[in-house]
Amino acid sequence: MCEQSNRRAGRLRRVWALAGALLAGCILSVQVANAAGLPQDSPACLREMEVAIQDIAAQRYDNAVAVVQRHAGEGCAQAQLFLGLMYVEADGVPQDCAKGIGLVQSLADRFYGDAQLFLGRLHEHGRCRNKDIVAAYQWYAIAASHPLESPSRVAARDLRINKQTLLSDTEIERGDAAAIGWWKSRWK
Repeated sequence: MCEQSNRRAGRLRRVWALAGALLAGCILSVQVANAAGLPQDSPACLREMEVAIQDIAAQRYDNAVAVVQRHAGEGCAQAQLFLGLMYVEADGVPQDCAKGIGLVQSLADRFYGDAQLFLGRLHEHGRCRNKDIVAAYQWYAIAASHPLESPSRVAARDLRINKQTLLSDTEIERGDAAAIGWWKSRWK
Protein backbone atom coordinates (compact mmCIF):
# COMPACT_ATOMS: atom_id res chain seq x y z
CA MET A 1 0.00 0.00 0.00
CA CYS A 2 2.83 2.38 0.86
CA GLU A 3 4.58 1.68 -2.48
CA GLN A 4 1.32 2.38 -4.35
CA SER A 5 0.89 5.64 -2.42
CA ASN A 6 4.46 6.68 -3.27
CA ARG A 7 3.89 5.93 -6.98
CA ARG A 8 0.68 8.02 -6.93
CA ALA A 9 2.46 10.90 -5.18
CA GLY A 10 5.29 10.75 -7.73
CA ARG A 11 2.81 10.74 -10.62
CA LEU A 12 0.93 13.69 -9.16
CA ARG A 13 4.18 15.64 -8.71
CA ARG A 14 4.98 15.05 -12.40
CA VAL A 15 1.46 16.08 -13.46
CA TRP A 16 1.58 19.31 -11.47
CA ALA A 17 5.15 20.05 -12.62
CA LEU A 18 3.85 19.85 -16.21
CA ALA A 19 0.90 22.04 -15.26
CA GLY A 20 3.26 24.62 -13.75
CA ALA A 21 5.44 24.62 -16.87
CA LEU A 22 2.39 25.13 -19.08
CA LEU A 23 1.17 27.95 -16.86
CA ALA A 24 4.56 29.64 -17.07
CA GLY A 25 4.34 29.45 -20.85
CA CYS A 26 0.82 30.85 -20.69
CA ILE A 27 1.97 33.83 -18.65
CA LEU A 28 4.67 34.54 -21.23
CA SER A 29 2.25 34.31 -24.15
CA VAL A 30 -0.40 36.75 -22.88
CA GLN A 31 0.86 39.53 -25.16
CA VAL A 32 0.99 37.22 -28.17
CA ALA A 33 -2.58 36.01 -27.58
CA ASN A 34 -3.77 39.58 -27.16
CA ALA A 35 -2.13 40.61 -30.43
CA ALA A 36 -3.77 37.64 -32.19
CA GLY A 37 -7.20 38.50 -30.75
CA LEU A 38 -7.57 35.18 -28.93
CA PRO A 39 -9.28 34.97 -25.53
CA GLN A 40 -6.86 35.08 -22.63
CA ASP A 41 -6.81 34.85 -18.86
CA SER A 42 -6.09 37.86 -16.71
CA PRO A 43 -2.56 38.25 -15.34
CA ALA A 44 -4.03 38.27 -11.81
CA CYS A 45 -5.67 34.88 -12.39
CA LEU A 46 -2.44 33.44 -13.78
CA ARG A 47 -0.39 34.74 -10.83
CA GLU A 48 -2.80 33.25 -8.28
CA MET A 49 -2.94 29.99 -10.23
CA GLU A 50 0.85 29.71 -10.13
CA VAL A 51 0.76 29.79 -6.32
CA ALA A 52 -2.22 27.40 -6.21
CA ILE A 53 -0.40 24.87 -8.40
CA GLN A 54 2.62 24.94 -6.11
CA ASP A 55 0.32 24.37 -3.13
CA ILE A 56 -1.49 21.49 -4.87
CA ALA A 57 1.80 19.85 -5.87
CA ALA A 58 2.85 20.04 -2.21
CA GLN A 59 -0.58 18.64 -1.21
CA ARG A 60 -1.56 21.85 0.63
CA TYR A 61 -5.17 21.88 -0.52
CA ASP A 62 -7.01 24.10 1.97
CA ASN A 63 -6.66 27.45 0.14
CA ALA A 64 -5.52 26.17 -3.26
CA VAL A 65 -8.75 24.34 -4.11
CA ALA A 66 -10.82 27.41 -3.22
CA VAL A 67 -8.61 29.64 -5.41
CA VAL A 68 -8.84 27.27 -8.38
CA GLN A 69 -12.62 26.89 -8.00
CA ARG A 70 -13.15 30.66 -7.67
CA HIS A 71 -11.13 31.48 -10.78
CA ALA A 72 -12.71 28.60 -12.73
CA GLY A 73 -16.14 30.03 -11.86
CA GLU A 74 -15.00 33.45 -13.08
CA GLY A 75 -14.08 31.96 -16.47
CA CYS A 76 -10.28 31.69 -16.12
CA ALA A 77 -9.40 28.98 -18.65
CA GLN A 78 -6.25 27.82 -16.86
CA ALA A 79 -8.23 27.48 -13.61
CA GLN A 80 -10.90 25.47 -15.44
CA LEU A 81 -8.21 23.25 -16.93
CA PHE A 82 -6.55 22.64 -13.55
CA LEU A 83 -9.91 22.04 -11.86
CA GLY A 84 -10.67 19.44 -14.55
CA LEU A 85 -7.29 17.84 -13.93
CA MET A 86 -7.96 17.85 -10.18
CA TYR A 87 -11.28 16.00 -10.74
CA VAL A 88 -9.62 13.44 -13.02
CA GLU A 89 -6.74 12.81 -10.60
CA ALA A 90 -8.86 13.08 -7.41
CA ASP A 91 -6.29 15.61 -6.24
CA GLY A 92 -7.77 17.79 -3.50
CA VAL A 93 -11.34 17.03 -4.63
CA PRO A 94 -13.32 13.79 -4.99
CA GLN A 95 -12.73 12.07 -8.33
CA ASP A 96 -15.40 12.98 -10.89
CA CYS A 97 -14.29 11.84 -14.34
CA ALA A 98 -17.35 13.22 -16.13
CA LYS A 99 -16.92 16.68 -14.62
CA GLY A 100 -13.13 16.70 -15.10
CA ILE A 101 -13.17 15.57 -18.72
CA GLY A 102 -16.12 17.87 -19.42
CA LEU A 103 -14.13 20.90 -18.28
CA VAL A 104 -11.05 19.91 -20.29
CA GLN A 105 -13.10 19.01 -23.40
CA SER A 106 -14.95 22.33 -23.27
CA LEU A 107 -11.65 24.21 -23.23
CA ALA A 108 -10.18 22.06 -26.00
CA ASP A 109 -13.21 22.84 -28.13
CA ARG A 110 -12.54 26.55 -27.55
CA PHE A 111 -8.99 26.19 -28.97
CA TYR A 112 -7.02 26.02 -25.70
CA GLY A 113 -3.85 24.16 -26.66
CA ASP A 114 -3.09 23.16 -23.06
CA ALA A 115 -6.48 21.41 -22.83
CA GLN A 116 -5.90 19.69 -26.19
CA LEU A 117 -2.55 18.44 -24.91
CA PHE A 118 -4.11 17.15 -21.67
CA LEU A 119 -6.85 15.32 -23.61
CA GLY A 120 -4.10 13.56 -25.52
CA ARG A 121 -2.41 12.61 -22.25
CA LEU A 122 -5.69 11.31 -20.79
CA HIS A 123 -6.24 9.09 -23.85
CA GLU A 124 -2.61 7.95 -23.91
CA HIS A 125 -2.59 6.86 -20.27
CA GLY A 126 -6.21 5.73 -19.97
CA ARG A 127 -7.08 8.24 -17.24
CA CYS A 128 -10.88 8.32 -16.75
CA ARG A 129 -11.31 6.70 -20.17
CA ASN A 130 -10.07 3.74 -22.14
CA LYS A 131 -6.47 3.89 -23.27
CA ASP A 132 -6.52 4.90 -26.94
CA ILE A 133 -3.22 5.79 -28.63
CA VAL A 134 -4.95 6.81 -31.90
CA ALA A 135 -7.16 9.29 -30.00
CA ALA A 136 -4.09 10.52 -28.12
CA TYR A 137 -2.30 10.99 -31.45
CA GLN A 138 -5.35 12.91 -32.76
CA TRP A 139 -5.34 15.34 -29.82
CA TYR A 140 -1.56 15.77 -30.03
CA ALA A 141 -1.97 16.59 -33.75
CA ILE A 142 -4.67 19.15 -32.92
CA ALA A 143 -2.58 20.77 -30.18
CA ALA A 144 0.55 20.71 -32.36
CA SER A 145 -1.26 22.64 -35.09
CA HIS A 146 -2.44 25.38 -32.71
CA PRO A 147 -1.87 28.80 -34.31
CA LEU A 148 0.25 30.17 -31.44
CA GLU A 149 3.66 28.83 -30.53
CA SER A 150 3.53 27.71 -26.90
CA PRO A 151 5.05 25.11 -24.59
CA SER A 152 1.99 22.90 -25.06
CA ARG A 153 2.28 23.13 -28.86
CA VAL A 154 5.95 22.12 -28.73
CA ALA A 155 5.21 19.26 -26.30
CA ALA A 156 2.30 18.08 -28.46
CA ARG A 157 4.47 18.10 -31.57
CA ASP A 158 7.08 15.91 -29.82
CA LEU A 159 4.44 13.55 -28.41
CA ARG A 160 2.76 13.24 -31.82
CA ILE A 161 6.05 12.27 -33.44
CA ASN A 162 6.71 9.79 -30.62
CA LYS A 163 3.28 8.16 -31.04
CA GLN A 164 3.89 7.68 -34.77
CA THR A 165 6.41 4.98 -33.90
CA LEU A 166 3.68 3.04 -32.05
CA LEU A 167 0.99 3.26 -34.73
CA SER A 168 0.44 1.63 -38.10
CA ASP A 169 0.13 3.79 -41.22
CA THR A 170 -3.64 3.21 -41.17
CA GLU A 171 -3.89 4.35 -37.54
CA ILE A 172 -1.81 7.46 -38.30
CA GLU A 173 -4.10 8.27 -41.23
CA ARG A 174 -7.17 7.80 -38.98
CA GLY A 175 -5.69 10.08 -36.33
CA ASP A 176 -4.71 12.75 -38.86
CA ALA A 177 -8.13 12.57 -40.53
CA ALA A 178 -9.85 12.96 -37.14
CA ALA A 179 -7.65 15.97 -36.31
CA ILE A 180 -8.36 17.59 -39.68
CA GLY A 181 -12.08 16.87 -39.21
CA TRP A 182 -11.98 18.50 -35.79
CA TRP A 183 -10.39 21.68 -37.20
CA LYS A 184 -12.80 21.78 -40.17
CA SER A 185 -15.79 21.48 -37.86
CA ARG A 186 -14.59 24.54 -35.93
CA TRP A 187 -13.95 26.71 -39.02
CA LYS A 188 -17.30 26.42 -40.80
